[in-house]
Amino acid sequence: MDDGSETHLKNPGDTVIQKGSMHAWRNPSTEWARWMCVVIAAEPALVDGKLLETETKT
Repeated sequence: MDDGSETHLKNPGDTVIQKGSMHAWRNPSTEWARWMCVVIAAEPALVDGKLLETETKT
């Protein structure tokens, strides 16, 4: 996961839960990697009763 920090998935079956943050993925090895995504519906995020705005980086 690349969110400004460096985190590596190293073992078969490792799991990531991405919670609406900025992200990018890469496979730095020479080995194959398989990726599966599950997308589920979600209500807009509220914080203290206010809609959490979408944040994008340029």
